[in-house]
This record gives sequence, C-alpha cells and structure tokens, in this order.
Amino acid sequence: MKTVLKYVLSLLLGGGLLWYIYRDQDLNLLLDTLKGANFVWIGVCVFVGLLAHLSRAIRWKMLLEPLNQKPSNLNTFNAVMTGYVGNIVVPRAGEVSRCAYLYKTDNVPIESGFGTVVTERLFDLLSFMIVTGIAVLLEFDVLGKYVLGELNKNNGNSNQLKYIVLGVLLALALAFFYIFNKYKATFLKYPIVLKIWNFLIGLAEGIMSIKNLKNPLLFIFHSVFIWLMYFAATYCLFKAFHSTELLGVNVAIAIFVFGSLGMIIPTPGGAGSFHFFVTVGLTLYGISQSDAGIFAAIAHATQTFGILLIWLIGFLVGLSAKKTA
Repeated sequence: MKTVLKYVLSLLLGGGLLWYIYRDQDLNLLLDTLKGANFVWIGVCVFVGLLAHLSRAIRWKMLLEPLNQKPSNLNTFNAVMTGYVGNIVVPRAGEVSRCAYLYKTDNVPIESGFGTVVTERLFDLLSFMIVTGIAVLLEFDVLGKYVLGELNKNNGNSNQLKYIVLGVLLALALAFFYIFNKYKATFLKYPIVLKIWNFLIGLAEGIMSIKNLKNPLLFIFHSVFIWLMYFAATYCLFKAFHSTELLGVNVAIAIFVFGSLGMIIPTPGGAGSFHFFVTVGLTLYGISQSDAGIFAAIAHATQTFGILLIWLIGFLVGLSAKKTA
C-alpha cells in the first residue's frame, strides 16, 4: 500500500509539473520546432548516449569481477538498459530490475549485484557534485544571481562576490569539520546526524573500494567518460534547434546540471521534474518560456525513446545470440 501511494504521488508530482510548464504551450509551435530541427544532431545525441550506456555496463562489470562474477558483456549491457527502462516506468525500480536481469541470465546473486549498484551510485553522486561545482564556478554570474538573488549585473562586482562566497563557504566548512570532530560523540547521538554520518562513511568506503579492482584507472576513466557523454548529449541537442544553437559549452554544463537535478526527483523517468528544471535553467539565459519548454520536452523525449530503442535492439540481439548458441 505504501509503495502504491508513493507511485501515485510520483505520478501526481510529475503530472502537475508537466501541466504547470505546458498549460499555455502552443502545440503548433512544438510541431514547427520539430520540423525545423536538425535530426543529424539529434542522432548524434542518441549515439553519445549509447556510448555512455556501454561505458556504464563496462564499469559495472569491473565492480562485479572482484566478487567472482563474470557476466557476459551483452547481458551486462542489456541489464543496464533494462534498469533504465525500469526507471521510466517506476522511479528507482531500475536498480532492482537490472540486478534481477543478471540473476536470470548469469546467475549473479541479486545481493551482490545490488551492492555494486550502490557503489556505482556513490560514484555517480560524487561525479554529479564535481560537475555541479564546475557549473557554478563557470556560470556564477548567472547561477549566483539566481540562487542568491544577486541583481548587480556588473561583472567585476559579480566576480568579487564569487570569491567572497567561495571564501565564506570554505571558512564555514573548516569551522564545521573542526566543531564536528571535537564534539562528534555528542552529535552522533542524534538519529539524523548518525544517518548522514553513516552515509558519508559508506560514500568513502565505496570510493575506496576501487583499490580492489584490477584496473582502477580504467574504472576512473569510465566514470569520467560517462558524464562527459551525458554533457555531450545536452550540447548536441543545443545544436539541433535554432533557439539554442548559439548557446555555448558553459551553458550546456549548467543546463545539464539542471536536467540532472530533474532526473533525481522521483518522478517516472524524470517526467515533469526534468522539464521543469531545464525550462527554468534555459530561461535564465534569455530563452523564452515557450522555447525552453519545447526544448525540455524534445530533450526528454529523445532521451526516453533513445533508451527504449537501444534496449529493444539489445534485447533482440540477445534473443538472436541465444538461438545461435
């Protein structure tokens, strides 16, 4: 009952955000934008997405090897894609469904598979934090004004504010670590603090687990490559539409972060939340609400249909391999 309630709330949240973004949208404008789109760039977007999925499958297989689990490359890839499809249907179902897939095809214990997925998610979280930090530093003039409500458009003052904010944050972080370390036993008596502490310990342990891998540098390479391809997909979509083709690399990084925030929200496949965050992000760069909403809709559709297409092809290849085996 609780799971059903969560799913219903997820649908309502996603549906509500979609209604809010597109309540006044002109469908004809959406169709005209599609007709004028550069489908070569959209195809490149799907291709770099495929590269990211392949890289994720290889990285996951590397995490499974120290556990004496050696699923086939095709099955690992299909499991990853099954996870993506699962997330489109039910938020957060992908982690379980992809582990169940490998259990069925290669007898990889679900517990072992899920443990490696958790480790993988910890690296994704760390990667997202790094990318977000880069985006804030590169686009502080825009993002800082949005987050902090800083309205002064003078670049000199804005740059000065950036260094002041960074200095204050660093000072607060140092003060926090000093106080926490000194009174750690007292702080850990509070359940919420203990939960956060255990999460951070798990994050550190997950990161350190790469020392057990045969090739830690290759693992780090794939971790970086995955997120580079995610960003590249956003930049390719910029080039596909007249309203965004002049936006630069820095803006693509910022919008990629906005979109990632939308995908974190537990709505089916990021529907609604992705559209909302990307639309808000693009309007900060002078893109009209209508054009921003259209871009978000097409970007999400490209991502979703790309995943479904790649999953279907992988599934058919897997069936063909079984028949010839």
